[in-house]
Amino acid sequence: MNLGIYIHIPFCHKEKCDYCDFYSIPVKKNKSWHTLIEKYIKTLCAEIIYYSTEFQDHVVDTIYFGGGTPSLLERNHYPTIVNTIKNYYAIAPDIEITLECNPDHYSLNYIKELRSVGINRFVLGVQTLDKRAHEYIGRKPKPAGREIIEEFC
Repeated sequence: MNLGIYIHIPFCHKEKCDYCDFYSIPVKKNKSWHTLIEKYIKTLCAEIIYYSTEFQDHVVDTIYFGGGTPSLLERNHYPTIVNTIKNYYAIAPDIEITLECNPDHYSLNYIKELRSVGINRFVLGVQTLDKRAHEYIGRKPKPAGREIIEEFC
């Protein structure tokens, strides 16, 4: 039996977007942020391990990082989470690992690094390319331009 795992990263960059109904906490990346996220990752991995005994007859075919803004995690957090899942669950050989991204947070080099830990699908959070619409929906970062989108394609 197949199993999909959703990993919720409940943090947003500075302010929550007006249109978002998902649970999230606005944060600023500072010393307290690093303490908070380290505790969150540790607890998340403990829960992943805890529930693994309930799903021994399942094969994980998808892992989906959503949020909040999962692209706020540090580079070392993704392999920590993915490797915890791989160590405690049966994994499909063609597993799909998805990361929701704010296009302002990544470069092509960073995407290549994420691919090296197994993330093979990226969902870009481009809500609109129209500046007025972007401001109307309360999207805080600048609107993604064509050059950012083309870099990902």
